[in-house]
Amino acid sequence: MGSAVVFTPGKYDSRHRSGRHTCRETFVGRLFPMSTIVFTPVERELITSKLLAYFESELDHEIGRFDAEFLLDFLTRELGPYYYNRGLYDAQAALMKRIDDVKESIYALEQPTEFKK
Repeated sequence: MGSAVVFTPGKYDSRHRSGRHTCRETFVGRLFPMSTIVFTPVERELITSKLLAYFESELDHEIGRFDAEFLLDFLTRELGPYYYNRGLYDAQAALMKRIDDVKESIYALEQPTEFKK
């Protein structure tokens, strides 16, 4: 088995002139913009309720539903891309591990010959 793969951003990052990460370049050179994070009404309600509960129980501060929704929009817009990118890096690391496993399996099937790689 191969060692754990950890993907970190590198030369394939494409950045907008503002410096903000806007898309990733694939191995074929195509650009794909980051998906906009949009929650369903049910998800928004659940997350907003969690924010309200957190403020009340942990910070001993009560905020209104409007403020909680506004905070959710801010967190989604400003912090969401960091979580999104981390998910992409984790997915790529998992995929690279699987590719390494397949390469090892193929190598194990190789028959001995007089030729060396």
